[in-house]
Amino acid sequence: MGTRAAPYFIFDDSHWPLLINRLVGDALSQEFEEYLAQATESLKRNQPHVLLMDMSRAGGLSTQQRQQLAAWLRQHEEPMQRTLLGIAYVTQTPTIQLAMNVVLYLRRPVYPYILVSKEDEALTWAVHRLEDSGMHASAARIRRDLGLVSEHHRAG
Repeated sequence: MGTRAAPYFIFDDSHWPLLINRLVGDALSQEFEEYLAQATESLKRNQPHVLLMDMSRAGGLSTQQRQQLAAWLRQHEEPMQRTLLGIAYVTQTPTIQLAMNVVLYLRRPVYPYILVSKEDEALTWAVHRLEDSGMHASAARIRRDLGLVSEHHRAG
C-alpha cells in the first residue's frame, strides 16, 4: 500500500446547495471506497443540489474502481434523479475529456450536466442551475461568496 501527502478527494459543502468535489491523482482502493461513502452521505441529505466535479488533477480509475462506480451509479440513480440539479465536470486533460464524452453519450445521466475545462465556467453553470430551480437566495449567496459576477451587474 502506498501513502500520500494529500487526500484523493476533497468534498467541500461549505457553499451548499453547491457541492464541490476535487479529485487528485489515482485513488487507492480504500480512498475510492471512502469517496463513494461520502458521495452516498451527500445524497442522504435528500436536498436539491448542484455538484461541481473538479477532475483537473485526477488520475485514472482501475478496472475494479470503474466497476464499483458503475454499480454505485445504478444503485443511486433514483436519489440522484430526485435531488441532483446537475453536475459540472471540470477537466483540461484531453484523454479524460474524451472518456467522459464517450461515457456520457453511451449512458445518458438522469441529471443535466456540462463538461468544461475551466472552473469559472462550471461555477457559472452551477449557479444558473440553482436559479433555474428557483433557488435564487442560494445562488446569490454563492455568487457573493465566490466572487462571481452576475450577468445583471456586468457592464454592457
